[in-house]
Amino acid sequence: MPVQNRDVGGRVEQLLEQLRSRRRLPPGPERRRIREAAGVSLRQLAAAIPPNGVSRMAVVRWEAGATPRDPAHLRGYEELLDELRRFGEVTASEETAGSRA
Repeated sequence: MPVQNRDVGGRVEQLLEQLRSRRRLPPGPERRRIREAAGVSLRQLAAAIPPNGVSRMAVVRWEAGATPRDPAHLRGYEELLDELRRFGEVTASEETAGSRA
């Protein structure tokens, strides 16, 4: 019986992690804007998704609003989007500062 409970507990935890992640992922069009603002291509982003990359079409679907099903892809995609967002913000602020000079 304990093995079944662990299995159920693992599935419940996985479901909860997916639900939490959906709250952290921006809407699909915003995902694309973040990637483009950072100057990253679909292929580059797809290849960088841990653990072994994903197809370019997977990223297209995610940018259309789908959520990655694989928890590892989901976490990796979230982390990359966060980093790309920061990178895009830094780049934009540098460009703004440069235009003022």
